[in-house]
Amino acid sequence: MEEVRKVLASVIFIKEQFRQIVITKRRFDLYMSSIATIIVLKNKAIERDSYIEYVVFSANHIDALLRLSIILTDQITNKNDHIDLKLLFQSDTDKAIMERTIYQKCLEKKIINKVLFDELERLYKERNKVIHRFIITDIRTEDIYDLAFEYQNLFRKINSIITSLEAEQIKLKIGVWGNHPQIGLSDEEKTVLLTKIKDKQGRLPERK
Repeated sequence: MEEVRKVLASVIFIKEQFRQIVITKRRFDLYMSSIATIIVLKNKAIERDSYIEYVVFSANHIDALLRLSIILTDQITNKNDHIDLKLLFQSDTDKAIMERTIYQKCLEKKIINKVLFDELERLYKERNKVIHRFIITDIRTEDIYDLAFEYQNLFRKINSIITSLEAEQIKLKIGVWGNHPQIGLSDEEKTVLLTKIKDKQGRLPERK
């Protein structure tokens, strides 16, 4: 009964006019914690010298940051904190917004330049050789190792763009970061984040 009381005490009724706001905030929080999970998985891939994993996770990471860059840029342009959920979440029945569409959107909004766009396109094609055409192309395992380093360098460039957009939002007091500026995480927030990361990974067996 004590557990039941705790659960009931945690239930919050949300008025209908605020439900979409809460849903959007929750989805954004899940998106950011998934990005944190990708960082953990990339580090584990490096520890295991698993460069295929690193390439796959890096491609996901870059795609996620570019989607985020579109949201932050639109918030700065429109001076609001609107979040386009279509960029953050895709259910089984949703029409997909593909990676290359995201590249094009970022180019059109001048988030990235043509040089960076071409680099994204080139690595996209090389990564697809690894995943889909390893047997029927001349790509070698050695090439995957080199590709991992190229993705690492590309990530740094994209991450720098995100850092600049976040700083701009804080300066202008606009958007998700401008309205809620925060440096670092409290111990409680770190604990919550670690719980979300574990939840995203599911029940993985312990490695010996």
